[in-house]
Amino acid sequence: MTRKAGGRTQTIRIRQGRETEALAWLENWRRLKQILAKLTAVEMRILRMPVQETDPGYAIGFAEARAQARKTARPARKRPRKTGV
Repeated sequence: MTRKAGGRTQTIRIRQGRETEALAWLENWRRLKQILAKLTAVEMRILRMPVQETDPGYAIGFAEARAQARKTARPARKRPRKTGV
C-alpha cells in the first residue's frame, strides 16, 4: 500500500487479508489530517492542554478526592516495644 505524507510517498507492506483494515485506517488518517489542517493555532493550544486546565470540574473533583484520601488514611502503626528479655 502506498500513501503520501509530508510530500513524500511511503510504501507499507501489509499481510494478506488486512487490505480492508489498512484502507479504513488510511481513510481515517486522511480525514484526521484534513481536520487538523482546518484548526486554528488557538484550537491547537486547547487540544494540547492537560485535562485539568481544560475541565475545571476535573480539578475540583481531584482536590476533593485528595482531601478525602487524607482524612481516611490511617497513621503508620508503631511496632510494639519488646518487653522483658
